[in-house]
Amino acid sequence: MVKLSLRKLFLSRLFVLCAVFAVATTGVTYFYMQQGLKREAHDALHERLERVRQSFVSYLDRAEFEVGYLSLQMQLGNPKKGEELDLLFAQHDILFFGGLDFFLIQHSDGRVLADPRARLYTTEKIEELIGVSRTNDWATVKTQDGATFFIYKKKLARANANSLGYLYGFISLNSNLTLASELLKTADADNIVILDEKGNKLLDESTPEFILYPEQAVVSADLDLPVRGTHYRVQLTNTEAPSNDLAKRIAKLFGVSFALFLFVYMVVRALVQRVIFDQLDRLPYYSGDALNTFTEFQATVSRINVSQAEYSALDRRFQLLLESTHCAIIFCDELAGIESMNKEAKRIFPEYENAKTIFDFTPLDCHQPIQKALKGELWVSFPMEIPSIDTIYEWQLIPFFNESSYRGIVMIGKNVTHERRLSWQLEQLQPALAINRPQLDINILLEELMHLASHHEYSEYDIRFWLTALLGTFKEIREEPEEVMETRPFGELVEQECTYIESLLVGLETLGVEIDCPLAHAHIQGYWNRDMCNLIRLFLLMAADSKKDAKKVSFRFSSDRLQVSLNDGANARALYPWMTQKLAEAMRGEVKTSRHKTLSVNIPVNIQSRSGGHKPLPADLTLAIVDFDADTERVIRDISTKLNVKLIDFESAESFFKLQRRVDSNIDALLIGHHAVVENDKNFVEVLQTQYNRTDLPIVNIGKQVYLSNSMLERYPNLTGTLFDYNVFKAVERCLLRPPINPLQSEFMQTHEDECYLVGGSRVTQAVWQTELEKLKVASHWVASIEDVEALVMYRDKVRIILLEPVEVDTLKTLCKNYPNNKWVTITPQPHLPKSVILSEMQVPYTDIKIGRLIARLKKLKNRR
Repeated sequence: MVKLSLRKLFLSRLFVLCAVFAVATTGVTYFYMQQGLKREAHDALHERLERVRQSFVSYLDRAEFEVGYLSLQMQLGNPKKGEELDLLFAQHDILFFGGLDFFLIQHSDGRVLADPRARLYTTEKIEELIGVSRTNDWATVKTQDGATFFIYKKKLARANANSLGYLYGFISLNSNLTLASELLKTADADNIVILDEKGNKLLDESTPEFILYPEQAVVSADLDLPVRGTHYRVQLTNTEAPSNDLAKRIAKLFGVSFALFLFVYMVVRALVQRVIFDQLDRLPYYSGDALNTFTEFQATVSRINVSQAEYSALDRRFQLLLESTHCAIIFCDELAGIESMNKEAKRIFPEYENAKTIFDFTPLDCHQPIQKALKGELWVSFPMEIPSIDTIYEWQLIPFFNESSYRGIVMIGKNVTHERRLSWQLEQLQPALAINRPQLDINILLEELMHLASHHEYSEYDIRFWLTALLGTFKEIREEPEEVMETRPFGELVEQECTYIESLLVGLETLGVEIDCPLAHAHIQGYWNRDMCNLIRLFLLMAADSKKDAKKVSFRFSSDRLQVSLNDGANARALYPWMTQKLAEAMRGEVKTSRHKTLSVNIPVNIQSRSGGHKPLPADLTLAIVDFDADTERVIRDISTKLNVKLIDFESAESFFKLQRRVDSNIDALLIGHHAVVENDKNFVEVLQTQYNRTDLPIVNIGKQVYLSNSMLERYPNLTGTLFDYNVFKAVERCLLRPPINPLQSEFMQTHEDECYLVGGSRVTQAVWQTELEKLKVASHWVASIEDVEALVMYRDKVRIILLEPVEVDTLKTLCKNYPNNKWVTITPQPHLPKSVILSEMQVPYTDIKIGRLIARLKKLKNRR
């Protein structure tokens, strides 16, 4: 469970609250500041609108002056016909600095002089636009191509009152850069837009640095101009957005807000610390005065008073118990320092006052068990002789965790001086065997018998042989083992016990136990007494009786000790752990149980040689297995991987006969399962001997071979125990003493000059035919049925198959089609025979003359080919 600090939680929440208020205050303040800046910007722009109008009117006045000046030049200059424009353009200073974009002169005689600059602003005829003009007044006109112009009309008259015509001045609103620049400069804004009554933009001018921002100050108003027919609006935009100095303003606001709320935070923190948390800190040191605490703490204070009273009572009872017992009790901390001792412990260790740790006044041989207990090992015990008071104490060490969650130990010493003296006297009266060797525990035996009787999965034979194995093992355990004079490999010991147990338990082909013993450890030579055999047998029995799917017994040697482990061994019935404990005590070993329920025994051993004189198997060996179940095949496959041996698997004897030709190397060892039986219950080994014409095949039989004769058992080895690295290695090693099997040298694969297969027929018929063919020096082989022929003819061509009885026609057709090079002959007529089958009808009895004629006929046919 995660521990929380109330002080840290409160201060963190207070800080977060102040920070949130600071952010909120800064945001609200900044919002109102921005609104004020926007209002100020709008007010400033409204003031500039009047200046824009005045500038526009000034521009019109200047243009009106320019029209008057040009008309005066026309009146006084009296230009010749066709030279009017030259006269006017000679006044380029006035035209350059004036306000007109272009002009038009209409003479009284109908001639029209148009300023060529008009083509820059519109494509329409200028004379068609002057219809709306009025004398000495501004008017507005729009063209079809979207241009908007201001027109000023001025009459051209001389002193004699003769009218020369009219002069029209034009100002363009769409492309008038001079007007736009003056208006933008007068407005002191970054963008100016003039809109007509329909909202169309007549003029839109911006400074080069103008960028459209969403927070820009934009103002608009009606533009009052001395032009007839105008209802325009002007719109000003300032790019100096209120957010230009955003970072600076926010930084200042944040600084002020956080300074304010930090001050509030520190004040509230100091106040809460003084008023609340200081009181809480003093609460554990409460002296019992209820007036000095808050009302809210009364329930807690009352509970503390009750708890203190209970702890005081418990402490008094504990001290009374320590002093009333006859055992010496010592409490030590995680550093072996002495925390407390009762009077009995102080009496036997009077030098404890000058000691800092328990090691200062205990013998050296006691230090190792104390260190084990400090590391957390349970039920550590050791005897200690105290010569000063002539007593012997048996100490039991129990580790525990104190209130600070550190591991300490309590040492409980019992005076066993009287018991030891009585035991020594008893040893003088009777042999040591009766004392040291395990004795039968009636309660545990009764519990085992009740278990066997209450479980229906045990049959009568199971119970009988199971008890024989258990009681036989226990009988050998309680007897003193004889001295062993001969060394043996450890793997041979394991193989011997597996075979013995499987011979006792009826109905079991294998124990179903996985033996984990590396080959290097299995070859270790040593002097193994009967106790070692009993230990191996006991662990194998526990594994075989386990309900767990994975039953694994491990054997490992480390230095001069052997460790035997069984997974899920801690969950075994009471009889097994009890026998394991007693046997380990007799062998001076240790029994341990891991947190994964693994039971292990560590015992000293007398090792003679670690290598055992064994040599590794040669490289590139091929091991073949025939007719094994899935579990056994998996075990052999794992072992072959460890031995670095190539493995070939054949599902059955028939599969071996069919597929052995495909093996591309010699078979150095052939392991045969106990179900490998061929036709008419003939043993697979017998067929192989006939096939290869030899009796020294590298064969090893696995399991209980029910079809083997005694002669077969003597000729080939038979492994009946559980398979593991050692016995498979030994079996392969024995096979290497014999020549390997070459599938291509099989007698059935060698084609003889005269060779026949006899299919079907009775045993008498078979005997007659084989006898007569032998006289004719023709090799013959008998096949039970037509279905078994394919397994033989698939390896060779040009052989003769004689059918002694009717066969399945469809099967015969398939064989004739697949193997057309062979000669098929039948002596019994039957319908729908294939064309390639020769019919040579023969009646019973079969004589040497009839058989000889058939063979002679077949030879003639062969010669014709």
